[in-house]
Amino acid sequence: MTQLTVGKFKLSEIAEWFGIKVTSFNAAKEKKLEELKEFADYELISTHQIQITKVKYPFYVKKNSKNYEIIKKQITKTWNPDGIDTCKRVSNQIYKEKHNELTLTESTTYNYTIKAKTELYGKCGSKYGGSIGYSNYIWAKWDHEHQKYVKLSPEEDKIKKQLFTKYFGKANEVTMFIQESIKNGELTKEEAWAAYDEMMDIDYNFKNVLDDFFIQTGIKLVRCTIVTGKDWEEIVEA
Repeated sequence: MTQLTVGKFKLSEIAEWFGIKVTSFNAAKEKKLEELKEFADYELISTHQIQITKVKYPFYVKKNSKNYEIIKKQITKTWNPDGIDTCKRVSNQIYKEKHNELTLTESTTYNYTIKAKTELYGKCGSKYGGSIGYSNYIWAKWDHEHQKYVKLSPEEDKIKKQLFTKYFGKANEVTMFIQESIKNGELTKEEAWAAYDEMMDIDYNFKNVLDDFFIQTGIKLVRCTIVTGKDWEEIVEA
């Protein structure tokens, strides 16, 4: 078991997710279950089983470890000074520069980078932010000349908005339908996303947005993350 999902799990499976033996988990059961709260909301069903009700972060990252501290320190050095970047590009750069110091695979470095970004800048869109700033999503493009992600031009942003309106124009209405269905008990929160996805045909329409944007502009639209420090006045919204 490499990542948490909503559902029932044996504590032996949770031990596997932590990357430790069942005997080690049982010896520190209270401590490990408390640590699990950082990654998920759960209920103890029995002495051997739990119910994960909400996943906050699916991959286990051992905070304060040497690997984690190296990556967290490198994020502020590697992230584009303009604020717009992706955890994938940053993690690739960190791994390239620090793989001799890290005892991690490239994919695990990516998981650690996401976790460290969240600690530093919070979850995207969260008003609480992280220890040093805030983060949000933004649609951007790759600047080949300067080798970094940059904002769309006003004209490109206009085309992007027109395409999202064309393919996702009924999103607000569908959201209200889903919200009412949850209130009325017709859908659980766990079922809501699947219902929304089906009604909106998200994968198909999102592909249309990306394809049409490229056809009209010759540019690949990329979902990036923009970070700001806590002393900045505002976050630029997508």
